[in-house]
Amino acid sequence: MWANNFYKKNADAYYTITSENEEEYDFFEEDMSFIQDNIFEELKQLKNRFSWLEIYELDKWNNDRNYCWKYFLWIQFYNRKGDEILTIKLLYRSWYYEGACLDYEFFVWSYEEDAQEFYSYCNRQEVKRVDKILEEIEKSFNKNTNAYKCTARFSNWEAIYQKI
Repeated sequence: MWANNFYKKNADAYYTITSENEEEYDFFEEDMSFIQDNIFEELKQLKNRFSWLEIYELDKWNNDRNYCWKYFLWIQFYNRKGDEILTIKLLYRSWYYEGACLDYEFFVWSYEEDAQEFYSYCNRQEVKRVDKILEEIEKSFNKNTNAYKCTARFSNWEAIYQKI
């Protein structure tokens, strides 16, 4: 049983990152940089298969008091007319105590929306494309991190996580 340390918004699992040497912040930054580079290289290969998306590296921090986050990758989707229809930003959120958790957020028409709003707007083919990219994101997260699911939460903020 752990404290309720992880936070995610859209990812299927808690894709967790801890440093080998948790007492040294510099090592954690090196680990994160290595993981970011791996994910970027893996997802960049998608550009060869899907001409309707663009992938960019991003470096934007938010210093939220409890779960600060950093965007590190930006994926833009275009429809057949070339209009941008969706942006997915990949990020890592710091845990409440230590480490980080990978996640992603949707942005439609330059403001944040949830996935249901996006899916109601797009045609079936566009939805299939986005689902395929989300599968690839989740695969890359799983390959580069430790994946957990929460099996129980308690009123005292304790939680039980199980490795997937």
